[in-house]
Amino acid sequence: MDIKLLYEMTRALYKETSRAAEAKEYVSYYVFQKRYNEIYAQVCQEVGVSSLPIGQPVQYKSPYDTLEVAWSGFLNDIIVEIGQLLAYLEDFLGVPTKVTSRLVEDIDEKLRAMIRKKPEDEKEVQDAIENLLVAKDYEYSREKVSIPYSSKYYMPDFTFDALNTALDVKICNSANDEKKIIDEINADIPAYKTKYKYLVFVVYDTGFIRDTLVFVKGIEKNNPNVYVTVVKH
Repeated sequence: MDIKLLYEMTRALYKETSRAAEAKEYVSYYVFQKRYNEIYAQVCQEVGVSSLPIGQPVQYKSPYDTLEVAWSGFLNDIIVEIGQLLAYLEDFLGVPTKVTSRLVEDIDEKLRAMIRKKPEDEKEVQDAIENLLVAKDYEYSREKVSIPYSSKYYMPDFTFDALNTALDVKICNSANDEKKIIDEINADIPAYKTKYKYLVFVVYDTGFIRDTLVFVKGIEKNNPNVYVTVVKH
């Protein structure tokens, strides 16, 4: 399995465990233990080592064999282990990818809080992202770069020359939008790749994408250096 995909799986798992902790869903710890151990083993196989310099597999503890009072501690412990694995993969992938992935994380963590009411169009989401970029002091251009490809011109919503990155925003506001967005992203990728090494697609979902991991993996698995993140309203 591609190391970039394993990184994205680890990042998604870290986000899920953090949300579970915030929601006090402590019993979910055992699910995350299993998934972490699976990803850890795959990373070791991909890198070609028996163990990594940071983090380690965790001993699975069934909720049927443990006290409920201990579950929150188990969840916090697995969050730490996943965070260490995430840090290792960021370092392994290199600085440019690390900086771009940090941009994705900022969007994952902050964008939803910046949008108070359900957005009607992509521009509302773009405006919120721009506010976030300004607050985080990113150097960017908005809708400034036009990329000729085949018989059309393509314009990413945001470009980051220092990061060699283009970012595009999509909004899923109906059941029919999911397939349309996938088609649009697959059309954008080869055009944007003629100018930028790293691509970020932010999909703001108002409640119509049922399985975000399948959605993300379906696009990323055959497209190196492409990040897709789904932000739920």
